[in-house]
Amino acid sequence: MANNRKINGKTTEQRLREELQRIKQTREAVTVAEFARRARVSYASLTHDYREIADEVRRLRDAGKPLPSPSPVTLPRKRHPDLVEASTLIGQLRQQIVNLASEVSNLQEDRDRWQRRAQRLMVEENHNELLRGIIATLSNDLACETDQRMLLRLIEEAKPQNT
Repeated sequence: MANNRKINGKTTEQRLREELQRIKQTREAVTVAEFARRARVSYASLTHDYREIADEVRRLRDAGKPLPSPSPVTLPRKRHPDLVEASTLIGQLRQQIVNLASEVSNLQEDRDRWQRRAQRLMVEENHNELLRGIIATLSNDLACETDQRMLLRLIEEAKPQNT
């Protein structure tokens, strides 16, 4: 049963017919949902109660659209002589993908190897820094001991000799 609610003094069907005339005159391609919104009718009411108007809106919307081109899959092979060329190209591209995947794998292995080497170098650098500190400490200790020995020798030499 159609809704006969009046808006601005017009019934639902009058609003729908007027809006249909407006889009026919302007040749505007609108969706059924947009048409329903403009006519102030719910989409469900339009498609259920006024199915013929909804179908007309769809027909007008689709009238301006070009027909879709047929898919190459549905066309017979003799209409596409370049299918052999395309399949050859696809085979070449697949081989390139395999080659590139191999290169990526090799590069990842190289990167991992260099990262391990960098970690080992960091450990060695820390070890070398520790050894430098030990050498510096030993060098200072040796210098101090040498200075003490020299001082003791000078003192011994400066003592009067009791003969």
